[in-house]
Amino acid sequence: MDAIIGTIIGACIAGIAMLLNSYYAAKRREDHENNVARRNQLIKDLGDLERTYQSALQILDRQIRMKGFDSKAKLEELYKINIAFKLSASKEVYDKFSDTRNAIANMAKKLTPLPEEFIPKFEEDRERMARLEARKEAENIRNEEAKEYIPDLMKLHDELADLMKKDLEKHKKLTP
Repeated sequence: MDAIIGTIIGACIAGIAMLLNSYYAAKRREDHENNVARRNQLIKDLGDLERTYQSALQILDRQIRMKGFDSKAKLEELYKINIAFKLSASKEVYDKFSDTRNAIANMAKKLTPLPEEFIPKFEEDRERMARLEARKEAENIRNEEAKEYIPDLMKLHDELADLMKKDLEKHKKLTP
């Protein structure tokens, strides 16, 4: 009888040990899967942030080179990047981005405006050459005026790029 009781108790202990082992193995596997999923999401988010930073730097550089002008699509993209920075970028990066964007806008306002492009509604356009010459002259004046702003704008752009690089490095260190 003692042997049967001992066998039953041993079987119960072995059964409980197997259940606990299964539970902890499943728990460890689930934790591991969650960590892998979290790591993959962090890597994806870091890639998204890096692409946003690259796009912002590219558009700002283009605006500097074009003396504040850009296509409506690029300006809309810059607006979307501004919103993304409000949500995901560090305060330092967002502030430097805003400073750079505002400095470009201020330069564009201070430069000599270009004459409006005139598209004639009739076939003969006798004043076309005069308009083109006036526009070219205004562009030359604008380019000369821009020379005093561009070095400062490029310095702001480079500072922004350095801040973004440091921010990305900080995020990379946090990624397991």
